[in-house]
Amino acid sequence: MTDDPAVVATLPTSGQIEGKTTQGADHPLPRQDGPVSQDGNPIQALEKDMVSLIQSHARAVAELEEERQRCHQEKKRFLLEILEVMDAFDRLFENLKQRADTLDPQTKLMAGNFRAVRRLLSLTLERADVSPLEVTVGSPAIPEKHQIMETRPAPGLEEGVILEVIRAGYLWDGEILRYPWVAVVKNF
Repeated sequence: MTDDPAVVATLPTSGQIEGKTTQGADHPLPRQDGPVSQDGNPIQALEKDMVSLIQSHARAVAELEEERQRCHQEKKRFLLEILEVMDAFDRLFENLKQRADTLDPQTKLMAGNFRAVRRLLSLTLERADVSPLEVTVGSPAIPEKHQIMETRPAPGLEEGVILEVIRAGYLWDGEILRYPWVAVVKNF
């Protein structure tokens, strides 16, 4: 109960609540304008409201988690698409490298421009916390980290050793975004 005179003056007296109009009652009672159940019990009505609010909160939390996961999956798909573009640039540069002696000045200039675009993509991925997954040629392939795409004979080398990285792998927020494709030794 409040002792503030302005609030106390607006509260009904016990006589007014009982239907009497007595003036100056010693202890004014607070008004009960809150919810009331069908049988007139305010506690049951409050319990019902509380259950309803808890259920609404649980639904909102579930919807928020669903949306968070959907956004995470969309971002993952987008990052994978950017990696495909990076792969296309890398294939182009490998092709140009093999023909470097025969390239005209205009093609060399365009290749430089493409390298600049690839660097921009690389910086964009870095800002999104995407980083290359380190793969060492000559080390054993690990099924949890590498996707074996080819096997090749290599006498003198141990089976399962990585011979070549066919496609780079990447990490995103500490998890594997894309597994590297590797070729490993398999002696027949």
